[in-house]
Amino acid sequence: MKKSLLMAAAICAAMTANADYYVVGANVNGSEDWSGTEKGKLQAKGGGIYEWRGTELGSGFKINAGNGDWTTVNIGSNGSTVENGVPYEYYNGSDSGNIPTEAPVVKNPVLVLDENEQVFTLTGDFGGEFDWFVAGVNGTWIVDSNNPDALWLQKTDEEGVFACDIDVTVEEGEMKISNSGWTEEWGTNDPENVYLDNEHMTLELEQVYGEGGNFSYVLTPGKYTFTWDYNTTTLIISSGSSAVDGIDAEDVETVYYNLQGVRVENPVGGVFVKVAGKKATKVAID
Repeated sequence: MKKSLLMAAAICAAMTANADYYVVGANVNGSEDWSGTEKGKLQAKGGGIYEWRGTELGSGFKINAGNGDWTTVNIGSNGSTVENGVPYEYYNGSDSGNIPTEAPVVKNPVLVLDENEQVFTLTGDFGGEFDWFVAGVNGTWIVDSNNPDALWLQKTDEEGVFACDIDVTVEEGEMKISNSGWTEEWGTNDPENVYLDNEHMTLELEQVYGEGGNFSYVLTPGKYTFTWDYNTTTLIISSGSSAVDGIDAEDVETVYYNLQGVRVENPVGGVFVKVAGKKATKVAID
């Protein structure tokens, strides 16, 4: 207990000694900047209170000393999401993760940091929806809907279900599902037993954090439809073209998988995942 108190005191002392704080990361006033510049600098208001006002802030940011030393001041996520106007008890440490907000972009943000209470409050216009991406397939880790190389999942007619066709050219690799800003990622914490291949093409994913959480895939090169069902946190992969390419629904092959992700030719007596083009649903078959 005494050791913990001493460590906390040391952190507070280090933060107080360095009075320059900067908002860094995704979309700070319209661009990605992790270096700590004047546009992200918090202004000292006295008594350990600092304030930053901007035009725009994206989900997935940190607060740093701006001197390149991420071990002294690296204020980041406590594992939860920042809500508009709700005090956020931040975590300060070299392994701190990016801070997610409840919306992709905050317009006219005002961030007030209280180093005495070790909290900050973010207010502004929280708006927009997150985009979802397949990250890692073919070695492509770009998470940017404006980049043509990004494997962007498109909305489907079913709420919370997203899909895209991907031409798999690199047959082995690692992957995960992420939203824009890398603030919410879905993969596995059991990489030895969770994987995708041509016999296991359905996975129920779990939320992961940071650079880990990837799962392996081994797929015969060709075109596949990747369907991400956020409602059930399930990823389903089906081979061949789909309605994403404009193929009529009646021309799309229907396949079934059991809940372990193994394809079943003649499903009977249980619950299965039915995949028709880009639409995947759970069905009970007597």
